[in-house]
Amino acid sequence: PIFVMKYADPDEIIDFHHKFREELGAVLFFQILGVALAIISVLLPNPKLAFTELKQIGATVALETAELISQVTHYQMGSKKSLSIHVLQAKVDDWMALVHRMGCIVEEAWWEGFDVGFLGSHRAAIKRWWTFLQRQELSFEVMKLCAAKEEFSDLHTQVLKPMADVLNELTSKRTKLVYAIARSA
Repeated sequence: PIFVMKYADPDEIIDFHHKFREELGAVLFFQILGVALAIISVLLPNPKLAFTELKQIGATVALETAELISQVTHYQMGSKKSLSIHVLQAKVDDWMALVHRMGCIVEEAWWEGFDVGFLGSHRAAIKRWWTFLQRQELSFEVMKLCAAKEEFSDLHTQVLKPMADVLNELTSKRTKLVYAIARSA
């Protein structure tokens, strides 16, 4: 048989104490080095990836927020029920999950600058944006429920027809505001 460590080979005549200490020292050194590198790699995530993902999810949430506001308002101003409300409800649920994921990523990204300097202020701005989005969750849930329960009666059409231009303008301005907040973050 082939012995990896020569001191374990019964046919080998060696200075047992000298070789054992030499090989044991090397084995212990590499084990300690491996453990230290494993601990460092777990404790220090790649900072570039954390902030890159944070920026990407922030932009995605801004886009989804603006689209949802527009789509729900457009549906609400309609004159009859349609199956698109189920798609909108699923999108709102996806949006809420995305906002929750964004919160997790915001909390994980503090390693990059230890919340000091530019990176710290940038993360703080994105965290404020996330806090704003959390407050919007209730609004989206209410919008989702109202749109789902709408009967689109004659009164609904009669009331919303004169308000259509105002609601479209309000939706447009709110969409621009959401983009501006996301850009500033």
